[in-house]
Parts: sequence; structure tokens; C-alpha cells
Amino acid sequence: MNQHDHAGDGTTRTRRTSDRAADTRDALVAAALDVFGEIGFTDATISEISRRAGRAHGSFYTYFDSKESIFREVIKRINREESDRREAKAERAPDDRAPTPEQRIARTNDRFVETYRRHARTLAAYEELAARDDETRELRRATRLGYIERSVGSIERWQADGTVDGSIDAEAVAHCLGSMVERVAHMRFVFGDGPDDERMMRAISDIWCATLGLRADEGRTAALASAAERQGDQS
Repeated sequence: MNQHDHAGDGTTRTRRTSDRAADTRDALVAAALDVFGEIGFTDATISEISRRAGRAHGSFYTYFDSKESIFREVIKRINREESDRREAKAERAPDDRAPTPEQRIARTNDRFVETYRRHARTLAAYEELAARDDETRELRRATRLGYIERSVGSIERWQADGTVDGSIDAEAVAHCLGSMVERVAHMRFVFGDGPDDERMMRAISDIWCATLGLRADEGRTAALASAAERQGDQS
């Protein structure tokens, strides 16, 4: 065996070690996602997360220095899942035409609300932790600004083509409408307060359309279609 063979063996061992480390880290994050979703941040323990992941308690600290740090990774995973769903849909209407503003709004809101429904306990804890932890606050702010910037971009494109009134303050409206959707989802899925899901999504669509001067009837139709499409994907 020559020196190149030895080098190859070393590379293989390094790759295997790296793969095992990645697997362990992923297992811990997946377990934390389940634990935080079931019992929230406050009652979750590193011991329980490690147990669910099938890893020794001490191995946790190889990858994360605190419960807060793995919680932030869980939030990043939730954000990636939402982003992946957005990309999978490719923002195309069923007949391959570009989606109308009403359709785009309905799909975006449906994705966000569905994410909140699936992860309500974790996202409620996210708000609480962001109020007292600087790193979590910055992640929360960056996540929200990404959503707002996409909304601003859409509103400005619709203003440019004459679909939406050009005098509307796109940034301020995006912040206000985004905050409305966030709070409605929070109250609905954390506290069980508010109308049933179908009425809630119709009302959200009505408010967006009324604010932007879009057609309410098309917005309601799009909201129902988005919900039906999502339910079909889940079946």
C-alpha cells in the first residue's frame, strides 16, 4: 500500500466521521422539534431531547451550548420547510399562467397559516424567547423582514403594472398586513380564539384585497382553492 492509499483511507475515515456528526446533529434537531412542539420551550429538557434522539446526554454539548441554541436551529428548520413548500409550488397557477395577485396572496397566507398551525406551541415560545434573548430576537427580526421584503416586492410590481394604486405605501402596508396575519394565526392556534379556519382565511383575503384595491370575490375563491390544494397535498 502506498502513501496515496493511506491518504485515501484517511479521507474516507474523515468523511465517515463527518457524516456521523451530521447525523447526530440532525437527530438532535429533529428530536427537539418534536419535544418543543409537544411541551413547549420552558418544560423541555436537554435530557429529553437527547433521549428522543437516541444519543447520550453529554453528546448534546458537542453540537449545541444551550437549549436556546438548539431552539434557534429548530426555528431555522421550520423556516426552511416553509421555504421548500414555496419553491415546490413554483408560484405557478394550475394552467401554467402566472398567478394573479389574489392567487399569490392566498397561497402565501395559506402557507404561513398552515406553518403556524403545525408548529403553534413552538412558534408561541419563539415570541416569548425573542423578548428576552438577543440572538433569538435577531433571528426573529431577520425572518420577519424576509417575509416583509417579499411582500413589498410583490406590491411594488403590482403598482408598476397598474394593478395596485401607486400611492399606497408598500412597505408600511406590508408590515401592517403581515402583522395582522401573524397575530390572527397566533390567536387562532395558540389560544383557540377566532373564527373557524375557512372563515378566517376568507377574512384575511378580504382585508388584503380591500387594502390593495383587488377583487374580493377572486380573493375568496383563491383562498378556498389554496386550502383545497394544500389538503390534497396532505392526503
